[in-house]
Amino acid sequence: MALADPLSITVDGQTIPLSRIATGDVSGKFISSDQKTTVLVYPRTTAAGRKANVIQLRQKKVTTNPLVSTTNIEVEASVAVTVNLPPAGFTSSDVTNLYTALASLLSGSSNAVLTKLVNGES
Repeated sequence: MALADPLSITVDGQTIPLSRIATGDVSGKFISSDQKTTVLVYPRTTAAGRKANVIQLRQKKVTTNPLVSTTNIEVEASVAVTVNLPPAGFTSSDVTNLYTALASLLSGSSNAVLTKLVNGES
């Protein structure tokens, strides 16, 4: 079953509509009208035969070039969630519960764990 078209995502309080610009049997690419925000959804199979489904949010912005402060450069950051499954043994409900637990850990205490992750702490 395909994701809705368009998708809507809220980043820093701003809702961004994303139109589907590419689709495959089980993959999709959604992009904002200014082409600064993208969502990619795609499956892959690992070498061990596990199924991995990925959703990735990418955002571009223009910032001062750290090497030449009189010029600007475009940079991109991304955040992804990968659901990695063995061929059998876990239901959709099991994996949804795992994701919910992880999302709760990352967003709890005003995003404290997520902030540490972003800053390279382990």
